[in-house]
Amino acid sequence: MIYLDNASTSFPKAPGVAEAVKRHIENCAGNSSRSSHSGTLDNDRILFETREKLSNLIGATDSSRIVFTSGATMALNTVIRSVMENGGKVLVSQCEHNSVMRPLNFLNRKKNIEIIRFKCDQYCRPSLDDFRCAVSMHPTLVIVTAVSNVTGAVFPWHEMSELTHSNRSLFCLDASQAVGTLDLKDAASNVDFILASGHKGLLGPAGTGFLYVREGLEIEPLILGGTGSKSSEESQPEFMPDKMESGTQNLSGIAGLSAALDFIMKINISEIEKRIKILTGFALDGLHGINELEIKNFDSAHGIVSFIHRKIPVDEIVLAFDSAGIAVRGGLHCAPGAHKCIGTFPEGTVRMSFSYFTNEDEIGAAFEILKRFEREN
Repeated sequence: MIYLDNASTSFPKAPGVAEAVKRHIENCAGNSSRSSHSGTLDNDRILFETREKLSNLIGATDSSRIVFTSGATMALNTVIRSVMENGGKVLVSQCEHNSVMRPLNFLNRKKNIEIIRFKCDQYCRPSLDDFRCAVSMHPTLVIVTAVSNVTGAVFPWHEMSELTHSNRSLFCLDASQAVGTLDLKDAASNVDFILASGHKGLLGPAGTGFLYVREGLEIEPLILGGTGSKSSEESQPEFMPDKMESGTQNLSGIAGLSAALDFIMKINISEIEKRIKILTGFALDGLHGINELEIKNFDSAHGIVSFIHRKIPVDEIVLAFDSAGIAVRGGLHCAPGAHKCIGTFPEGTVRMSFSYFTNEDEIGAAFEILKRFEREN
């Protein structure tokens, strides 16, 4: 199979990930923080070392501010439900994922929060002028994606964060499509929250993710319960990360994530970023040479290309790819607002997305399917 659906979840995973998960399942008995036997201590070490690696990736100085989650969706719900109070304002782009918009719309109905959306262009690139105007309304919270999961547009989040803080609002960066493929080593010093899943650019297992909470900022946990610490008390611990991590973490998954982070650090983020840019440019150049395609990306797209055919429906193209053993994704990609912005709602687009392991021949095979449509039509 040729796999071009890495914006959904990466494949293959980093070398060593499967072995680390298997080794943990077979050898690491016990739970973290629950006992003093060797299995528990092994799990404590895995959690600590993985927090340290994630901290290094985003430039955090205190790894206890890294909270493990089941993915970006859980992290976003944690931030949104803790920060947003009755009647509060939240600012987002027109192109955010449903993992942002669904909890916000739920709170709009339940707590009457106001959702403000700033404009993006036909490639999902945000308008800084419109953002500047919107953030002057002093929202409680600003949430932006680092990279659009539909067009690969890279958001100028440094500038957005500065504007947000100058208006005394909190800034949350959804780095799900950026972490592991873009340099984020200064992110922790510029944002209040940063979060991502572990199964996309980090090349780790599904069911893993993290949330970074800035030092000095306290939020409420999404769930409460056993942590293995302060067990004599029936109230939730107030210190990080225990406050935010009730229940048993996905220990085997985190062991796999740790191995993936080792690989990323060995290769170096700058080399991964360079490779992704080469692949994206190669894909865009090839697609622009095929008749009847409308490309929905700007040249600076990162790791993702989206397109439609003027004559052939999206689902028919995806089926042809699948029949040829090529995995792509068609439809709305859980981001209907983005498709409204780029003019492809409700049908969506065909999306190809790349990882460090993708090669040009695999992308070229996708071109051949599209050229066959060109010949037949």
